[in-house]
Amino acid sequence: MKPKKTLCALILAISLLLSAACSQTAETPDVSDVSDISDVSVIPDDASVHTEPDKTEESAETAKENEKTAEETSKETVSDETEASEEEKSISETESSADDTSAASESTASAPETTAAETAASAAATTAATTTTASTSATTTAAATTTAAATTSATAATTTATTTAVTTAATAPTAAATSSASETATEPSVSQTTAPPPAGNGMRDMTTMQIVKEMGLGINLGNTMEACGDWINKNGGVRAYETAWGSPIVTEDMIKGYASCGFGVLRIPVAWSNLMDSSYNIDPAYMARVKEITDWTLESGMYAIVNIHYDGGWWEKFPTEKDKCMKKYTRIWEQISEAFKDYGDKLMFESLNEEGGWDSLWNRYGGGVSGKSESFGLLNEINQKFVDTVRSSGGNNAFRHLLIAGYNTDIDLTCDSAFVMPKDSAGRCAVSVHYYTPST
Repeated sequence: MKPKKTLCALILAISLLLSAACSQTAETPDVSDVSDISDVSVIPDDASVHTEPDKTEESAETAKENEKTAEETSKETVSDETEASEEEKSISETESSADDTSAASESTASAPETTAAETAASAAATTAATTTTASTSATTTAAATTTAAATTSATAATTTATTTAVTTAATAPTAAATSSASETATEPSVSQTTAPPPAGNGMRDMTTMQIVKEMGLGINLGNTMEACGDWINKNGGVRAYETAWGSPIVTEDMIKGYASCGFGVLRIPVAWSNLMDSSYNIDPAYMARVKEITDWTLESGMYAIVNIHYDGGWWEKFPTEKDKCMKKYTRIWEQISEAFKDYGDKLMFESLNEEGGWDSLWNRYGGGVSGKSESFGLLNEINQKFVDTVRSSGGNNAFRHLLIAGYNTDIDLTCDSAFVMPKDSAGRCAVSVHYYTPST
């Protein structure tokens, strides 16, 4: 940018120089090299026009004055040009400032967009987390109820933990104390499809998880009603079997004692084959005794769990005599269901103990898979028969909470995808797992 003031000063300076040159007698230098004066913004100090000195004193003095005038003009031109440069700089800085302001405005304007993007990303992440949580919850639910329980045997010092709904314990020489961490329980795998149980019949509108949490600590009434053996004299009746493994006759005070110690649930394992005819009809006296112990348990405020235990080992025949064994199994649960159909939801049924796995079909320790699906499939079928039999028996059994035995009630094998929880229209099932680690 070249202001008019600067251009006029340049023209004046050049005119003075030419005038001085003309007054000299020496040869005038060629100034044709200054081809484009308009492009000169500042005249450098060493760019002045040099002439040869005049021999006369007057010419020299005139030349000196002209040179002085040109020098002053040059300084004025430089000053003016500097001012112009500063004006350009000021304008440039102003434009730069305006650009910066514009950029800042654009940056400020884009800030909400960034925030919105971040918000959207955060929302997406939250949604993903929620979906993951829902997916995780669904997977856990498919594994049924998870509870941990520690069962200590008085003589075998065996610790049994029940990972699921309730306290479960393996057969032990004496009654076993069970510790349950029911707070880890989750909802059962099958959603409820039936209406809530009618009010006033002892069946509350509670999920299995809620029932488990309410149970708290549990104890196994071992070596009593599940005691069995061919050497036991049947003529001794119920008493002979109940005391066969060294336990005393169970009394109401004993049951009350468990409750006063803080236990919330009593598991009552039973060997139903002890007093049974060839048509699988349970001796009424035997059934009455189990009901009596169950009544004492419920009256004490505890929950009660009734199951089919080892029962002499007839479970081993399932792979080779499936129809016969399934008929016996079904008949037992038909009779149990009928006897207890009017009991409230503080009574739970357990499908079996830990016999649900067959080495004759699959060697779990061999590392192979041959026969694995058949063995798991058989247990799955038995558990489904259990649920179907109880649910169709009438009364409160349509809503009763049921405990499903895992594969050999082993925690690792039960978590295998080959183990499948039975379908249940009431959605009130939990899975039972025994835990033997460490074994001593």
